[in-house]
Amino acid sequence: MLASHSEQFMEEAIQFDRPPGRPQQLLAAIMGEVRPLGSQQQQKLARQAISDIPVVDYYGTQQRDLWLYVEGKSDIDMLRAWAKVLKHAGALKIFETVNPSANHHYLKTNHPKDAFQHFQGLQFLFPKVRGVVLTDRSERILDQADPIPHLMWPRREIENYLLVWAAIERAFFNEAARNGMWQQENPGDLFLQARAKELRELMTSEFLVSAALVDASHPDLSNRKASDEVLVPFFRKAFERYGIYNSLPKDEFHRIAEQMRPEEVHTDVREMLNRIVAALA
Repeated sequence: MLASHSEQFMEEAIQFDRPPGRPQQLLAAIMGEVRPLGSQQQQKLARQAISDIPVVDYYGTQQRDLWLYVEGKSDIDMLRAWAKVLKHAGALKIFETVNPSANHHYLKTNHPKDAFQHFQGLQFLFPKVRGVVLTDRSERILDQADPIPHLMWPRREIENYLLVWAAIERAFFNEAARNGMWQQENPGDLFLQARAKELRELMTSEFLVSAALVDASHPDLSNRKASDEVLVPFFRKAFERYGIYNSLPKDEFHRIAEQMRPEEVHTDVREMLNRIVAALA
């Protein structure tokens, strides 16, 4: 039981004055069993488990002892969309909207430190818990001593795998078709072909060189910050140009992934889904 003052109780016990020559024996009642907290590391983990981890995460771990750490909810949404496109059964279970096989934790950073601390706090209470952390590319050197595997995208960020022009175009047209004014002004294929040409010119003139639209190995696809430098401003200008509400802000980019064909999904994505499933198997 996590008492409302359990952290205070433990601190007072650690600092308790004991008679000379009497060793300290600090015990903790955890999940129906008594465990000794003899070392400073054990006491540190106990403090962390009590103070830093929400009770809802303990409940989640009781229900499913798997944790996937990502930067944000949009990462999960994109991974789920790709898993559906690829019909990846193992990944679909992890990314289910309702009752997924793994808990999801959002870091809001590409550094895994918070994931490691959160996992170790849970592990103190649930020794069998397993986890994996996935972040955008960084300068961090992967370490075999990490408490859980740290996976990084080879490209700069997860959104770089959305830079497939055919999918971007389909996503825009799919959203635009919901607008009545757009339907009235673009009633047939000839109009849509003209809009497609205009959209491509907008992209190549301001955001991404034309070579990157036809060459899957172009360095800009790996090294540009695809979200803030390409996709966000492109969709803002594209929807604004035609007087349509922008229904593709950054947190809706999974709609681009949903429009992709299996052959348009980069091999890095397929491999990452496999590695996540393997880490949580």
